[in-house]
Amino acid sequence: GNRGGSAVDDELLAELRAISLQSSSDRFKGEEDQGDALPSHGKAPGISTALVEKKPLSESSSVLKQSNPVLSRSQRNQNTSSEASFSNALPQGASAHGGDSMGFGGMTPTLPSDAEIKISLESLDKSLKSPKWQLRKASYLFLHDRLSNVNSSGNHSMNQLKGEVVYESLDQAIPHTLKDKNAGALDAALTLSILYADSCQGACTDDATSQIMMALLKGSAFSSSRSSTLGSTEELVLKLIEVAPEGSSSIPNIFDLIQEHGLKSRKPKVVLFSAKLILRTVCEFGAGVLPIPKLSSQSESLIGHSNAQAREIGIKLLAEICRALGSKAPLQNIVDKLKSSQQSQLDSLLSAQPLATTPSRRLRCKLGEPVLTQSPEEALAALKKSQEEDEARRLAARTAINLFQVLPQTCYKEKMKLEKWSEKVAALDALIASGGEQPYKLCPPSNSVNYTPLIRELRQMLSHTHFAVCSKALAAFGMLSEGVGEQLFSHLRPLLPTLVALFKDKKVINAVAGCLDKMFANVFSFEHLLDSNDSLPASLDEKKQKNALVRKNALEFLVRCVKTSGTYGSRGELTIQYAEELSKLACEKLKDSDASTRKAATDILLALLNCKDESIVTTTKNATSSLQASNPRAYKSLKLASTGGNKTEIRPKSAPAKTSAKASKKEPPSKAQTNKPSTKITNLPKPPTAPDASEDNHDEKSLPSLEDAVENLSALSIAKWGDDIDDEGILAGIQSSNWKARMGALTKLKIFCETDGERAFDTLASLFVLVRDCTKSFKESNFNVARALLELFTVIFGIYSQLIKAPESYLYIPATKLSVEKVGDRKLSEASSLCLHSICIVKDPQRVVAVAVKKISDVKSPLVHEALLGWFKTFCIDFGAASLSKGIQETLTWVLKECESNNMKVRKAALDVMGVLHSQLGPVIGAFVKSKDIQSSSLEKTFSDNPHDTSAAQSIERKMKCLTLSASSNTSQKGSLHPNMSSILSIPTTDLVASLKSDCISRINTTDGKNAWKLRKEAMEEVSKSLSKCGGLIATEGKAMLSLKQLFLALRSRLNDSQSNLKPISATLIGLLLNLVDENSQAKLGKVVFPALANAAMNDMKKAMRDASVSSLSIGTERPKQNGGGTNSLALECFIVCLESELSDAALKSAGLPDVLAFLTERLESHVAVEPTESPRTISASRQLAKVVVLSLLSSKAGTRSAAEKLLSICLKSGNVSSEALEKEIGKLLPAQQRTVRSFIPNISTQEQESLETVKKPTSRTRQSVRSSPSSRQPIQRESVRSSPSSRQPVRRETTRSKKVTDAMSTHETNGRGAYDDGNMTQNPLHPSTPKSTKLQRLSLLGKSDGWPEFPEEPSGESVIQALRKSWSLLISPSAIGCLFPKGGFRSHEDSIKGCAMISQSIKCNDVSFLEQLDFIFKWIACALFSRDHTSGLRSLLSTLQLLLGRLHELSYVINDAEATIILFPLLEKAGVAKSQFKDQFNDILSFVKSKELYQLQRYGPSICMRIVEKSKSNRARSLAAAECSACVSAIGVVAIGKKGVIALARALTTEKLVENRTSYLDLFYTVVQKYGDLDKLLSIIDSSLTDKTKQMIVDRCSKRPSTAPTAVEAAHQDEQKQTRLRTPARKYEPRTNSVSPRAGNRVSLRPPSSSSEVTGKLKSRLQRFREEDQTAEGSLPRTPSRNLSATPGMHQAMPPTPQPIADNLDLYTNASNDINGMITGAETTSANEPWIVKGSNAIRMMSFALKQDANNSSLNATQIETLRQQIASNLDGCVETLTSSLKFSFEHGVENDSALPCPLIKETVDALTYFFRNPDYVSSLSQNALEYTLRETVHALLDDRLGAANGVKTDTIGTVVRAINKLAMRAATAPSRETSLSALILLQQSTISTNVSQAAKVSRVFTKLFKKVMKDEHEKNPKNPLGIVKLDSLLYSLDWLLQTIEEVSASEARDGDLLTSSVEMSKGIMTELIKCRGGSVREGLAQLELPEGGVVEKLLVECEQEMGLRTQLPLHATPVDTSGISQQN
Repeated sequence: GNRGGSAVDDELLAELRAISLQSSSDRFKGEEDQGDALPSHGKAPGISTALVEKKPLSESSSVLKQSNPVLSRSQRNQNTSSEASFSNALPQGASAHGGDSMGFGGMTPTLPSDAEIKISLESLDKSLKSPKWQLRKASYLFLHDRLSNVNSSGNHSMNQLKGEVVYESLDQAIPHTLKDKNAGALDAALTLSILYADSCQGACTDDATSQIMMALLKGSAFSSSRSSTLGSTEELVLKLIEVAPEGSSSIPNIFDLIQEHGLKSRKPKVVLFSAKLILRTVCEFGAGVLPIPKLSSQSESLIGHSNAQAREIGIKLLAEICRALGSKAPLQNIVDKLKSSQQSQLDSLLSAQPLATTPSRRLRCKLGEPVLTQSPEEALAALKKSQEEDEARRLAARTAINLFQVLPQTCYKEKMKLEKWSEKVAALDALIASGGEQPYKLCPPSNSVNYTPLIRELRQMLSHTHFAVCSKALAAFGMLSEGVGEQLFSHLRPLLPTLVALFKDKKVINAVAGCLDKMFANVFSFEHLLDSNDSLPASLDEKKQKNALVRKNALEFLVRCVKTSGTYGSRGELTIQYAEELSKLACEKLKDSDASTRKAATDILLALLNCKDESIVTTTKNATSSLQASNPRAYKSLKLASTGGNKTEIRPKSAPAKTSAKASKKEPPSKAQTNKPSTKITNLPKPPTAPDASEDNHDEKSLPSLEDAVENLSALSIAKWGDDIDDEGILAGIQSSNWKARMGALTKLKIFCETDGERAFDTLASLFVLVRDCTKSFKESNFNVARALLELFTVIFGIYSQLIKAPESYLYIPATKLSVEKVGDRKLSEASSLCLHSICIVKDPQRVVAVAVKKISDVKSPLVHEALLGWFKTFCIDFGAASLSKGIQETLTWVLKECESNNMKVRKAALDVMGVLHSQLGPVIGAFVKSKDIQSSSLEKTFSDNPHDTSAAQSIERKMKCLTLSASSNTSQKGSLHPNMSSILSIPTTDLVASLKSDCISRINTTDGKNAWKLRKEAMEEVSKSLSKCGGLIATEGKAMLSLKQLFLALRSRLNDSQSNLKPISATLIGLLLNLVDENSQAKLGKVVFPALANAAMNDMKKAMRDASVSSLSIGTERPKQNGGGTNSLALECFIVCLESELSDAALKSAGLPDVLAFLTERLESHVAVEPTESPRTISASRQLAKVVVLSLLSSKAGTRSAAEKLLSICLKSGNVSSEALEKEIGKLLPAQQRTVRSFIPNISTQEQESLETVKKPTSRTRQSVRSSPSSRQPIQRESVRSSPSSRQPVRRETTRSKKVTDAMSTHETNGRGAYDDGNMTQNPLHPSTPKSTKLQRLSLLGKSDGWPEFPEEPSGESVIQALRKSWSLLISPSAIGCLFPKGGFRSHEDSIKGCAMISQSIKCNDVSFLEQLDFIFKWIACALFSRDHTSGLRSLLSTLQLLLGRLHELSYVINDAEATIILFPLLEKAGVAKSQFKDQFNDILSFVKSKELYQLQRYGPSICMRIVEKSKSNRARSLAAAECSACVSAIGVVAIGKKGVIALARALTTEKLVENRTSYLDLFYTVVQKYGDLDKLLSIIDSSLTDKTKQMIVDRCSKRPSTAPTAVEAAHQDEQKQTRLRTPARKYEPRTNSVSPRAGNRVSLRPPSSSSEVTGKLKSRLQRFREEDQTAEGSLPRTPSRNLSATPGMHQAMPPTPQPIADNLDLYTNASNDINGMITGAETTSANEPWIVKGSNAIRMMSFALKQDANNSSLNATQIETLRQQIASNLDGCVETLTSSLKFSFEHGVENDSALPCPLIKETVDALTYFFRNPDYVSSLSQNALEYTLRETVHALLDDRLGAANGVKTDTIGTVVRAINKLAMRAATAPSRETSLSALILLQQSTISTNVSQAAKVSRVFTKLFKKVMKDEHEKNPKNPLGIVKLDSLLYSLDWLLQTIEEVSASEARDGDLLTSSVEMSKGIMTELIKCRGGSVREGLAQLELPEGGVVEKLLVECEQEMGLRTQLPLHATPVDTSGISQQN
């Protein structure tokens, strides 16, 4: 053929046939791998041919022509592409896979044995390309021999042989030989490659090294299973590293390739071999000559590997690097990420081998250099230096990049033109990528390289609105600065102010900082940065640059410049001149108002003081010397930081311990002494100690050495001190590596200190040294040893407390740090807290807490932060915050920082601490927080929840105190130990006027121009803004007082501003300013503004201005809260004097004077009540006050006179106005005026002083009632009222009012206190002034011309409210109308609170004028009820209605039909849809109406209830109305419904679709039939209104006992029975409480339920309501034979008559319950001999016999058993809960030993519960609460580890118990009704995932399994209609609650996935079953529920419908299904 070979060669054909036969018979034994393409070249000239002696293949041909095997296209492409570069070198006509093809159908001949192979240089090309591995192997051996011969024959230096001498393509062939897949051929290739690397010059190049490594990694070398192959591979890699030339990148490339393709390989073999190879490389060559950053990265990668062997190698590699570097410090970031076990392993490796491994090989480039022994520090420094030199050389060798040649090849130009920000970011990324590798090296500017357009374009990007574009532009500027350098100075210098100004944007701060860092030293020098013209000093000027963030970051940039000066670039030199300028600038910025800016300035000075150049340090010290006088605090801090004590040497744990000279001379112990303790401690690392304060450093110097410490302790004769470790010797144990031995030794030392501590007090320092050095400086990972250490410290500090001595710093500082580290461990938290407390007892708590705060800043774990905050809270309670003295400021800063933590628990703990601090220190805490610019609603809420109690804070005696401080204070002075609160935490002061703009006051006074008022307003807003930033007080010293007075004068002028809207602003500002100055300044400044404020408060035409002025006066006479608050007597006296001067005739007639007098009265009251134990305080302005009172009493305004009377009463009571002063002022009046005033003021004498209040009280009432009488008779009527006993009769009636109404009134007063306050209406605000119409006239027009809607229309429209307002305004005053009808209308119930307060005030008055307005009141309440829900508002409305009904009952008033129509229709409508928290209150009102017959029941039923049943649109309202009518029928008979009502009921039953409502109607029919007595006659009456189906329903219901809800009265009685139960199951939410009502007697006021979110709370309340309705429904009619059908109205159904047993039978159940409860509470053990256990077991056994009716085995007779069963039936929940509590008790009081569990007691309890749940009558009446309790405790018992249920290990007894409990759980889940069971399981699942439950995941799975069991049982028992009778609404509410909880748990906490998986599975299972069983009714029921946006249950419904194939796509209005917590967990 044309490819070689003759087709007619007979010999060749015969041979090929033989080969074919041989290959076909043994085709699967030989390896015929494909060879790689190799070049075909001839032999090198001048070299003799060397042949391998082999037998020739045949006589006719010396070399067999081989054909290429048939390859797939993909294989050919792969081989061709991978070797394309090499295949180009093949001669023409040669195949890429060797040899010519033969035309024999693709058959491949097989070579004979190796003995027949002959290789020559001419045939080498074909042999290397042969597909036969034998031939390739022979070729590799041939090349090896030839290379060896050439290398030995010539005089070649190492690695100087050229590969072409041996074989022309040798350099290219070597990498391809290493790709051989045959093991034998690969071994030969490796041998050849090792020799090649050792000899040839080509192996030293970077490209060759990379190709060889890629061939090894991609081929079979690294993954081989042959040890010989792996050994050769390892040797080849080591050889490549050895021959790497100096300055090349071969070694880094090798490690990079191993990292990328070896350590990241998916093959475990490759990973492990790569790891071992790296470790051996480090050991062979030493880490010093290798790239340590790459090694550290690889060690970190290995340590985090999933393979254990890889992790082990990673630890060893890390240890070797640490040895080479001499410390772990350079790799601390990796060490910190290690687990505790890995850290221990690393420490043990370093301890076992402290020094680095001696290298066994050297790099050839280093062979000529001497081997020097370097210390680790020198090695590290040399390494860094060499790396820097290498980087500099590589940078110098790199070619500069011409940016403008690369950019056109990118998308930069096109994308920069686009408007979208992301496109511009992509363009800038392309620009940065064009700069090449870092550090950048770009071409300098030239004619062809012009950077100006590029810089101009980048500058425009700096002003882009998107921060990402700006950040990328800054990065590009940094690239140009680094790549080009100082030649761009002229372009970049103008940008400096622009770049610095960008620091104000937090999103680009890092980008700006990086850009400036690269510009410094490359473009800018210190001279340019410190230039006064438009540089950093201008940006740091606070007057020019107001943004503190800019100033701080600019200074931080200078700090970095100082620290990096001289390390890079050509312009970074720091000279003395620059240092001086920097120091001056930093000293100036120490005066900055921002704390962070001041800190940055301090950092600059510290960086200069820490500079290595002594001249710079000296210059800085000289520049900062001025701070000693101007800022001594900063000067001291700098001095301490610069001379911070003796710096200890940082040594690695591997370093040998430093010992004393005495110890160093001693010989190490012999081998025979290894198990005995020795006083010569060797090889123990002694970590350095770093004292926290410089003044404590000298304590370290006094410590003995370890050897001296051991000798000192040996002299104490401590028991077992020198014993062997096997004999529990102390010294041997504490030196041991076994943690148990160390713990035992520490425990014995603790016992010694407890017994003989005082005797050994002088040796405590030695004890400390021993323990410190033997426990790695207290760094113990084992918690048992750590606990022993903490306990030892506690005992040591106890010795100090006994001696009343303070411990040294070397002792308490490490103990404090250890306690802080371990306080977060729950096993060590208690011991740590005790240790910290013991330290604070003997050491100044200020120092201890300071150490703890400093230590916690280095701890990242939030658990430690949370625990330390918890301890500090306890410390504040026990020691008091005042014990911290001045250290409270630093501590507060730490706590405030923790308040901003990302961890929720840490924030909660910090807020708790702030609450305790606020309760002790008071408002000064708030001032401190505000001064730190911290705005947090959580802090404000915490402060409000923890108010400051001044008296308690000063007088309380703390539990603990520092004994040493107490002793020192007793010897120095007498008095309180704790300093004053204000001295502890100084209140910051602010110069307010200085913080304003210079022209602010002038702008306040400006009046020129039309827009002057705007300038005035802006200036006042500027003052207000500055006030809001003021955290403390306003400075009033010196010039600040003068400028502040000018500000007050300016604001005073604005009180009469022409713009009325500016006057309230100025008045408010004056009050705020006065409240923020000290007391004396408040009085001084008050003289300036009080007259104008008083005038404005009295005479201004605008009420807003009057109110603002009074408010300003109120807060302007109070002391600042920071100083304790309260009335400032100086300011109050000043105001009284000013008021007296402003009290003109016009002021006496003004509308605002009553408010001013009321404010003055209130202020005097608070002034008197400051110290109740002391005599009343008086003021000096007594004369002026008397004049104010006398003149006010002469006012023509009734409100003014009334307010003056109150003021007079307070003045006389407090003694602020004497009788002489009053007489003097009265004497100045005219005689007529005197008589008028004296009628108000009786002759003041000692005898009449006591009766003053009784005389004054009726005055206002009489004056109010005499308004229509002639004024001349007024004094006579007033006197008659005083003396008439009948006038006080209503008061007596008030006191005898029923307790229910009183409770309702008191509740309402509490809710509405302060809501209504009108000085013109002091008694009855609804008193009619001019009655123009009667109530009967108005009611006759009801619904006709008054606009009142007819039911079922709601009275909620605007027209209805306006009509009511208009009608009512004709009777009462405008102010009352304004209070009743707010301007915005009734938007929510909240708008009715003030009106409720006013109506309540009117009701509580003694007159009955409100009855004439009863229709208006009812209408007003009805309108308010139909507004939007609001908790407080609705509670006020209901309380007002309760109060009104109670008053009507007291007056024996009966509501007529019209009034009932107004109020009862809305009341029933709202009661039907009321939330659970208001349901009881609605029911109480309705019950009160019925029980007290406020409205006739014969009218209430047919006229109200049946009308609602017939016409109401609310489902629940119709059901409630039916129940109400049923109660009326039960009470008075069928007259309560009448014939029309029965017919209407029949029609309603026929048309009703809801099952629940039909059930209620049938209940009503049942009650009617019971009262009527004749069902047939009743049906005949309503026959025309009935369908056959409805008629049949009535017949079916009335012929048997109904199972429906009871009446409201019966439900109330059942609620009272529930409250008497012995125990209730524990629930997550609080039990519901009843509100106050006229019917409810003495009940607790309703509290709104609290929950984690509004939605969850709503679901809780609604779910609770449905559950209670179900319980009420279950209890309405009896299901047990012990109940009777007959019921007395208003009473609970009576029990049927039973035979009278003996007296003991009456208490069987009670006695049994008491015995069981006594066992639970009184038994100390569960032993069978315990008396309580015996009694309890007998009681349980007796109940069990009664439940299964077993009289044969019981001690009770049949009658007693029946009696006990009836008693159990009367309290089913109590019985189940008692038995379940017994089961819980059995497991809680059990011990760890299985056999010791009270198995008999458990079995008896389980049997009793099982028999209970077998009784269907009992189970049907069981409440859901009791069922949940039983299921919860049963499941917890089932999962108890002691039963072996978890691991399957069960004894016979335990196995029996487990089976019994398991059966009980299934029985309890399946026996009750399906609705009860499913609801209980859902709520149990919800409680499990939302609370901390042990084994929560297992518990959740069990509940899910029980749910499946329930559903299986339901399908078996009810296959035709499963879940048909389940109420969907309550079940869907429960399911929605569960889904909400799943979402919350999934979003807020990282919980166990199995936990949520089980709950999600159960949720989906419930929804799927509901869809299967109820179909479309599920969606209909969901639509009727009031869930927010459908709730997550709707999302789950859609998802389940999709999975079941019922829904193909989402509805258009629905959002995509995202079950959040559901889908995420699946």
